Amino acid sequence: MVDSQSRYGIMEQLNNRKIEAKGKLAEFEKELDETTFQTETAIKDTESKIADRERNYEREHRLWKREKEVELKMKEEDLKREVRDRKDEIATRDKNYVKNFETWKTEQQDTLVKLNATLKRYMTIQAKKIEHQKEVITEIESGIKSLKEMSAEQKE
Repeated sequence: MVDSQSRYGIMEQLNNRKIEAKGKLAEFEKELDETTFQTETAIKDTESKIADRERNYEREHRLWKREKEVELKMKEEDLKREVRDRKDEIATRDKNYVKNFETWKTEQQDTLVKLNATLKRYMTIQAKKIEHQKEVITEIESGIKSLKEMSAEQKE
């Protein structure tokens, strides 16, 4: 009986190991299926992208090229306009610089005349004020002198 129990125990162990091995096999097969599915999906997506790009890359390039050519043309036009504007500015300045200087010089000379007139008027007014103030001082000194003389006469 010991033999039969030991055989049953060994069989049970082997059955358990078999169940575990089948579980691991099922996990491996599941992992294989998932990885295979994901990889095949990635392959199909990549093949689809390649096919799409093959159909469109020439058109995309033509669109890109046309866009860049338009940008280039616009920049060239901007540059031409800028060059034309600078040339016009130089020509205008060449034509008018003497006149502009003469106008500026006349304005400065007018300013000088006005400043000199203002200074002369100021100096005249100040001279009158100074003269008047001197007269006031002379009158005060005269009054002081008179008072001193009166004081001296009263002491005598």
